Amino acid sequence: MYRPYEFLLYPTKEQEQKLLVIREKCRLIYNECITTQREIWEKEKKVLKKFDLMKSARQKKTKPYMDISRTLISDMALRVDGGYQKFLSKKGGKPHYKKKGRQNSFTFIDAGRNDGIAMVFQYENGKCKSLKNTKNLSSVVGRKLLRISGVGEIKIKLSQDMEGDLKTITIKYKNKKWYAIFTRANVEPDILEKTGKEIGGDYGVSKLLTLSDGKVYENDRPLHKATFKLKNAQRDLSRKKKGSKRREKAKLILSKQHEKVARIRKDQHNKIANDLVKNYDFIGLEDLSVKKMLENDAPKSLHKSISDCGWRSLENTIVNKAQETGKTIVKANPAHTSQDCFKCGNRVKKELSERIHNCKVCGYIEDRDINAAKNILKKAKKKYEEDTIKEQEKSLVAGAQPTSRFRKKKPITVKPSLTEM
Repeated sequence: MYRPYEFLLYPTKEQEQKLLVIREKCRLIYNECITTQREIWEKEKKVLKKFDLMKSARQKKTKPYMDISRTLISDMALRVDGGYQKFLSKKGGKPHYKKKGRQNSFTFIDAGRNDGIAMVFQYENGKCKSLKNTKNLSSVVGRKLLRISGVGEIKIKLSQDMEGDLKTITIKYKNKKWYAIFTRANVEPDILEKTGKEIGGDYGVSKLLTLSDGKVYENDRPLHKATFKLKNAQRDLSRKKKGSKRREKAKLILSKQHEKVARIRKDQHNKIANDLVKNYDFIGLEDLSVKKMLENDAPKSLHKSISDCGWRSLENTIVNKAQETGKTIVKANPAHTSQDCFKCGNRVKKELSERIHNCKVCGYIEDRDINAAKNILKKAKKKYEEDTIKEQEKSLVAGAQPTSRFRKKKPITVKPSLTEM
């Protein structure tokens, strides 16, 4: 299992200038790779493969802005290749050139080989030594440094311990701050104790998540609360002259405000996910298509409220937490979960404004969202049982077939020669 760890960097002014130079060089390499792919696409209607593109980018290293680490050149080539793979599979458009200042991150893809390109060090008593064991970073005495090729040793705030094997290190620049993201592999899951409880969840706008046992997680609505500040910041930005320093300051203020909204939403999602995995072993959620919901003819105010909820982000957070803690999560089809009666299955059609489910067949009365959550739990359990049976059948079929080692060989037939005929 892979897990990212993000830490804050504190570079000096000289180191920050070097990081900005590397960032700009990576942008130019990225644009060169796009130029290469576009020329081949216009001539032959095909693109270079991943390794051919990496080789082509490295051969152009003779240019003055290409004198950086080979791993960064490979990283830019891999990003362009990923964009074109999405374009060929019709999941996105062609990758575009990046303007100056648009390249916000670069990755040392060979950081796990301990080749000194980007490594963590401890500085104590005038000496600098490598930290190979990163599981007890909080107990390490002395200043922690991150050594980056071409930049030097940067102060880093290691706020938590890291597990697993180091794979990559990504340097990210956002809102005048630098971050280091360590991607670790082979991280063992933190298995929690079994509770024996099952739960279903129904997404909502006013109530972010309603559980089948009646528990409700209210929506903090961070975007709605920050609308006034965002409008003022956007208005100030639009009044500033393009290319001026005041416009850059106004842009930074607006960006920080959006970042604050995103962090409030992310914090709430993490709290909900942690609460679910601690109290329940089986979690059933509805498999919503948020993109289609935003494409319908609903009013724009509802679109804004749906975007403010961040349902997809919440779902991904719960799935990741469940995988890390060894809990089971199943996504069920949400069709008619709000209309069908949980007791008898009768379909009771109701408008969106009707918040109470009242079945006239069996007399079952329940909150609309709780009834939907119970139906989602029922569908999720049924889907889990069907998937389990299918996996067992596949394993039986695979076990019944003889392997290549014990497979019977066909008899060899020797053709008669011309003299024997």
